[in-house]
Amino acid sequence: MFKNYFIFRVMKTLGIPDEGIKYVEALYKASHDMAHGIPKELVDLNVMNFIRGVFTRVIISSNLDWVLPYWMYKQYDASSISFVARGFQASSINVAHRNWTAIGSLESEYEATVDEKGLIGPYYNSWTLDFWLGMSKKLYAPSKIDSVVQRLADNLPIVVTEFTAEDIRVEAHAFGDKIDGKDVVFEKVIVKNLGSIKKKFSLYYSVRPYNVEGMKLINAIEYNSNENTISVDEDLAVKFISKPDLVYCSNFEKGDVSLFLDTDYAIANESKCEVGLCTAAVEYIIELEPGEQKEYEARLPIVKTSKYSSIFDSDVAYIGTLEKLIERWNEKLAETMQISIPDKRVKDAFDANKAYMLLFYDGKSINPGPSSYHSFWLRDAAYLVNGLDKIGFTQEAKNVLATYPDRLRKDGFFFSQEGEWDSNGEAIWVLIEHYRMTKDVEFLKYLYPSIKKGADWIINKVKETERPSIPESLRGLLPPGLSAEHFGAHDYYYWDDFWALAGLRDAAFAAKELGDHDSHSKFSQAFDRLMNIVNVSLKEVAARLGQPLMPISPNRRMDSAAVGCLSAVYPLRVMSQYDERVTNTLKYMEATTFQGNGFFHDVNHSGYGTYLTTHFIEAHIYLRSQRAIEILDWLVDVATDTYTWPESINPTTMGGCIGDGHHGWAAADYLVTIRNIFFFEEDNRLVLMPVVPRRWFKPNNPISVSNAPSYFGRINYTAFVDKNKLKIVIENQYTVVPEDIEINLPFKIKNVQVDRIDAAFENSRIIIDPNAREIIVDIEE
Repeated sequence: MFKNYFIFRVMKTLGIPDEGIKYVEALYKASHDMAHGIPKELVDLNVMNFIRGVFTRVIISSNLDWVLPYWMYKQYDASSISFVARGFQASSINVAHRNWTAIGSLESEYEATVDEKGLIGPYYNSWTLDFWLGMSKKLYAPSKIDSVVQRLADNLPIVVTEFTAEDIRVEAHAFGDKIDGKDVVFEKVIVKNLGSIKKKFSLYYSVRPYNVEGMKLINAIEYNSNENTISVDEDLAVKFISKPDLVYCSNFEKGDVSLFLDTDYAIANESKCEVGLCTAAVEYIIELEPGEQKEYEARLPIVKTSKYSSIFDSDVAYIGTLEKLIERWNEKLAETMQISIPDKRVKDAFDANKAYMLLFYDGKSINPGPSSYHSFWLRDAAYLVNGLDKIGFTQEAKNVLATYPDRLRKDGFFFSQEGEWDSNGEAIWVLIEHYRMTKDVEFLKYLYPSIKKGADWIINKVKETERPSIPESLRGLLPPGLSAEHFGAHDYYYWDDFWALAGLRDAAFAAKELGDHDSHSKFSQAFDRLMNIVNVSLKEVAARLGQPLMPISPNRRMDSAAVGCLSAVYPLRVMSQYDERVTNTLKYMEATTFQGNGFFHDVNHSGYGTYLTTHFIEAHIYLRSQRAIEILDWLVDVATDTYTWPESINPTTMGGCIGDGHHGWAAADYLVTIRNIFFFEEDNRLVLMPVVPRRWFKPNNPISVSNAPSYFGRINYTAFVDKNKLKIVIENQYTVVPEDIEINLPFKIKNVQVDRIDAAFENSRIIIDPNAREIIVDIEE
């Protein structure tokens, strides 16, 4: 209470009108309880975005003749669907094209980013490096060219950006690696004459005072001719392998360096700017015969450094570095789950996102993004670490989870952000999922004291709302908090309670595994008690809403935030997918919040939720419903050409509108979704092909999964179709044998043989012995 009083007094002192203070007071009341405030990471991020956005708005509006990043061009272009009117918008922020791709080393804690037009940001909130083509007194900047295409090389974090102008093809290859312990971005630009006559033109590299978020202040910029480098504010920025023919530097007072490339006005080796808007460019003057090509290279440190290092010298060969990098990536990825399907885009996205997971993984931490979200959150980590485990990065998952005891406060709270009550359930759940996948008893013993303390914290925390003064629909639930941030203001959130239920259930499981009978009994009883409280609350909500539904809070009506209640099914399985409260919520949400086959989240995100859409897919997978594939097709279609997703997608531009433009949670959920389409565990049953689409069954194109981790060991099977016969060969490597195997097929069955013996089936479902090896299915036409 004192904290709130102090805030209002400060606002009064600052001269904020009484009417404005009343709105803040009303927000506090609408939020139920803001005693724990908003996580510092979110405050820092949003304050920075707003202040930088004010600067961006003021500067860019009167300097539209500069070469700008793609998102600025689009949002400031009145003829573009991305245009954002700025009249009463104090701050100009990227809300239409938040799309980029992480690049970096397998062993690195940090990543650089490449935007959809090839603009490289070597680290978060940094200046950027662009490349341009100058020809026939025209400047071709990728951010202004609609025909720019982008792809990955070998489905690895090696980004290729390409455009063609006046028969000159410009192709930029960018990747990150660690050389002598230092993180470096390598960029090679290849120019080729595709025409039939000799061509003369210029290639430019330019250091820019902006990035994918907004402007970036550069007060001093300097080219060092001895080292062939550019420094930004005395930090090493770029090393060029070939000496340029000309160097240009400018500042805000003169204007962008791009305005003077055909003049002597900006030819200089340095520039300073009080405003912080220095720009620089180096020029290579090139002549190419028809069919001839030349290559130019730049190297950038991924972490700020003020010292020049020999690692940037030309004797560190680009091609050798790239070849070794590809070899290391392929060796590492070969250890993981492999799939074969005739759907190239689905498979390529699966392979690419396996590699991306190792960029989000930072040794003892894992982060949901390379840029805006390069911070650890227990919530995101639950999905990310589970993704590592489910596709085969077991040691990486263990390395992160080994830090969890150190994240536990003395009171038993697993802490990454203040006031978010889902974290204990998330921590315990992912720890036990790892154990279910690995059966690593010694690691479980190491973690168990922390698991017990975390479960005790849940038991104690729900007691805070057991007061008689609290309405029955809220009594015994976890207290109000901000929770997952995309649900709205502080409130009582079922999301928190579902995670708490999973935490108690899994703590009881751990106790049973280790023979701690008293704790098993205590946590099991606590689970039953909280489950009963949630059911009572949901019953009251059903009476109020007129049908069994699950809004995100007992205090709310149905809105898009109810997507959080799907966590009860995926990933937690604390409720059956057949529970009418789940199926009714699915139907209601798809009828009211879907546009096409994508989930549109009005609360906070105001866009198509990418990872949130996968939660609908997962629910339909568990229901064995082909609706899962319809939604999956939409998700794959809206991925970028480098198979990334932002946190949320602008419905007009179909570019990112919030969060990190390369979202790790979305990557992890996509991988687990594809894995679950091939198989998942349900109690003691192994379910194969729950929703594999019919279009994947093609002659001479076998469907297969191999080396796939599960609760039961490694899953390996292949399905061949030939005319009206389907042959499935299973070669699982069990550590624990399931009770049986369920196979689901997307067509009608005439007859089934299992290991050459006729077998029963029901509709398109077959239940077989777990040790069966060969299944022959006669398919009805």
